[in-house]
Amino acid sequence: MKFGTFPQTIKSDDVTIICGPDERGYFTGSDGFSYIEVKATPHESKLKFSTGQQIVEGNTYYFKVEPINWKVLYSKNKKALLLCESAIACHRFSENSNIYESSEIRAWLNDTFLNNAFSNDEQERIIVTEVDNSVKSTGYKNNEFACENTFDKIFLMSHADISKSEYGFNVYYCENKERQRITSDYARATGAYFSTDGEIYGNGYWWLRSPGDNRSYGRVRVVFPNGVSDYSYYYPNSDYGNVVPALWVKL
Repeated sequence: MKFGTFPQTIKSDDVTIICGPDERGYFTGSDGFSYIEVKATPHESKLKFSTGQQIVEGNTYYFKVEPINWKVLYSKNKKALLLCESAIACHRFSENSNIYESSEIRAWLNDTFLNNAFSNDEQERIIVTEVDNSVKSTGYKNNEFACENTFDKIFLMSHADISKSEYGFNVYYCENKERQRITSDYARATGAYFSTDGEIYGNGYWWLRSPGDNRSYGRVRVVFPNGVSDYSYYYPNSDYGNVVPALWVKL
């Protein structure tokens, strides 16, 4: 399902930037599409875009603003739960806290991302969801970092969410293609950490909203490039984690 737009793919060599930026900071390409200009800050050297072109730190690139592809995980009563089919952006969880309720990434999703990715009409279709942040959702019997439920338009998946068979997933500690998410070119240029191994080259490490327990030293659970999330954590201030947003929408 396509819904909303966001910078994703690097500009093709046969496209020329003909004007811009406009009031949104977008440039217009000779193909009629909008583009965003980025000075590359890749996570490390020798990483490549989806085209095979090496990402050079400090170089300026343009990324096409394209429709966002979503997987329908579940639907009922003319409403659907959508999960982005790519690791669409790179953003840290927070400066020094693994508590989702007060996290920077939650604020970014429900402000910057929401307003940049969706038109006013599209935002009217997005349902404000009571997001389960209970201890159970984090995958532990006890977790001092679990927080109150939040009410959000855009959110991250929980540890419990990515284990639900009704969403098409298997148990979290097994590899699962349904949990694998390839990084967009835009995410790669802005610091995303992703696998450079064979068949899963480009698959990202993406944030869950679930904190680790007190044994994880304040870290946050993530999904690895192979689709495993078994005791996998990042420090919240890691600025190379990928964002895979989720939302409920009216059909």
